[in-house]
Amino acid sequence: MNSENNTNEIDLIEVFINAYKFFHKHFWVLFASLIVGSAVGYSTRYIEKEHYESSMIIESYTLKDEILVEYINNIQRVINDKNYSYLSNKFGLSELEIIDLKEINASKIIDEKSKKELNYIKIIVKTNNNKLYNNLSDNLQSYLNKEVYITEELEIFKEQNLSLIENINSEILFLEELQRKNIKSNTNNKTGVNIYNDQNSFHKDILGLIKEKQKIQKELNFAIPFRVIDDFIIYQTPIKRTVTYTLTSGLLFGFIALFYLLIKQINRRIKNID
Repeated sequence: MNSENNTNEIDLIEVFINAYKFFHKHFWVLFASLIVGSAVGYSTRYIEKEHYESSMIIESYTLKDEILVEYINNIQRVINDKNYSYLSNKFGLSELEIIDLKEINASKIIDEKSKKELNYIKIIVKTNNNKLYNNLSDNLQSYLNKEVYITEELEIFKEQNLSLIENINSEILFLEELQRKNIKSNTNNKTGVNIYNDQNSFHKDILGLIKEKQKIQKELNFAIPFRVIDDFIIYQTPIKRTVTYTLTSGLLFGFIALFYLLIKQINRRIKNID
């Protein structure tokens, strides 16, 4: 057992010695590749345009979240297709402003603890012009309001909820009338005993219907494609990924150089064995 342990220790030490010799021998090659890679990555600052990034959180009472996400993400496909005139008509922006829209992405918000999807959608927008964020939420509303399916869904939503409110009003009037009759009958009760159980139950039913009516009226107030929970913040400092590109490019060049030297070293050993 001791001899095996000693052998393993010797083998491990030999591996470290060989690794040290390898890096010592090729240090300047690897160092040069890191410098060159970093320089290439840093040079992207002169190529890549500065851009701004901001996000908005929305919810919808009228549309399914999946449909809303799909419609918003479809904007990116049109941007990639460079169909700026189409988006200009839909958004109410000039084609030059549409060109400044670099990227738009929508996704459902997920609770990190429960891993469940919440009823909120996050929209991230990257643009070369931070002034676009001023009215971008309204522009998105305008875009969606011009979609046939969405306008139809909004109309159906309004009709259904107005009909529900009418039914609730009729039910409230009916219960109030029953309550008045109940109070009148109890008042005329010659025994002198008033029964309030039915009256109390009417109160609860009426209050429940009023709350339901208020909820529906609130949803009708937001009979639009979406409601803004947290609007875009207009940042004044543009984003540049110079540091990220510099480090990533430097490490990539260093890895390529290391991989090349290792392959070269393995080939040399294979030739010596042969």
